[in-house]
Amino acid sequence: MGGCLWWFLRNDDKRIAPRPLLGLLAFVVYVAIVFGAILGSLVVPIGRDTIQGWWGHGLFLVMLGLGAVFLVLFTTYVGWWRPVMREEPRTAPRWTMAVTALYLVAGLAVAARPGVPTLGALQTFWLGFFSVLFGFSFVILYQGLLLVAFRASMPEVGVWFLTSLMFAFLGMISAFLMGQTSLEYAETIGLWFLGGTSLYVVRMAQGSLVPAMLVCGLWDFALRTGSLGDAADRVIHRPNWFVSGLSPVEGLTFWLMLIVTVVAAWQIILAKNAATAAKPLPLQRTSEK
Repeated sequence: MGGCLWWFLRNDDKRIAPRPLLGLLAFVVYVAIVFGAILGSLVVPIGRDTIQGWWGHGLFLVMLGLGAVFLVLFTTYVGWWRPVMREEPRTAPRWTMAVTALYLVAGLAVAARPGVPTLGALQTFWLGFFSVLFGFSFVILYQGLLLVAFRASMPEVGVWFLTSLMFAFLGMISAFLMGQTSLEYAETIGLWFLGGTSLYVVRMAQGSLVPAMLVCGLWDFALRTGSLGDAADRVIHRPNWFVSGLSPVEGLTFWLMLIVTVVAAWQIILAKNAATAAKPLPLQRTSEK
């Protein structure tokens, strides 16, 4: 995997200039591949139970794998591997790197907390494999391709907002599957938006997309294995479980993490804007006489 990634970075020639429409194209095709059956149920009434059955029997894992293959091929075709995987130059304040460590430690704590259902080796493997695909593909799409594409024509605050908002689109699908109330629906979308902000902060703070993949995959695995005891709820991602299932101390820690993340995001945006404004304009060549 590392050798393949190094090859992609070495042979990256940005064959097609980044622009928002290309990012949106990647988003639409990816969503159609991974969530086509679910979105189709909005037109053809299949029923939530049927969709959850497909989800629980591995259909989503297959679709997620196909989506990952598409993202690799698309990124290779347009030649964006270097700007997708690396933040060059890194402009985020150094203290924001602590946010990555905070999320990694908290994710491990959630995964290992008392009361988490005991899973068999095979189920743990497949859930882990699912989380690896989830972390790789979703971060490549939202904090990679979309981020690079949007930067071509909008300020950094717009890049952060739109990538986080589009990440929250996943919360809409999750809310549909679980049949949530309006209040739960808003909570789910809000937490997914903050999740997208967290991944933006990690990418920018570390100057690389790989730590964001690790954070995303770890949290996905922690929430799936620690949400509820029955198999269906372990398979269906339930982001708002982390709020309702915490003790007062854990809940306070959770909200403090969100506050630190929002402050870090704002500082990162300011630093990026300052670095962009200070960048000298390229010298224009004049013809020699």
